[in-house]
Amino acid sequence: MVNATPTDPRLVLRGIGYRGGTFVDSAAMFPFSGAPATETRGVHVAFLSPVDYPATMWTPNYFGALAGNGGTQLLVTPVQHRAANVVNGTSIQRRHTEMSLRLFYSGNLSQAALSDAPSIIAVDALADVGGVTFAVQVVGTRRRRSTRSGSPTPAPA
Repeated sequence: MVNATPTDPRLVLRGIGYRGGTFVDSAAMFPFSGAPATETRGVHVAFLSPVDYPATMWTPNYFGALAGNGGTQLLVTPVQHRAANVVNGTSIQRRHTEMSLRLFYSGNLSQAALSDAPSIIAVDALADVGGVTFAVQVVGTRRRRSTRSGSPTPAPA
């Protein structure tokens, strides 16, 4: 757990962005993520995700801040799994040895701040002579953002 409490009490953590990091992929293994240890154990089912799961490896915990007896904590789980061989039931474990996260804080403490943060649902890029144009579709905001930057890489001759 990481303390993510802002030094300014007028701010609240509103978003977390993954900026990069390093990781190590394991050899194919048998994950036990589908067989929780409970008093009514069940059959172990195969892990079938074709992409790294979970997609989000962090969760803010506001309970301490809301209860007034602590601050905002950032819970980080730096491990992901993805299916390697569905027939054999094996998966690849991706263990992040370093993660660079950016924390976004807001001073908006009004009723509007209770809504969920906007989510990016699509990003399109179009290269032309002047550079690259990005169009981003965002859910949870009324704005459509578009930026232009860089120069296109020339095609090989």
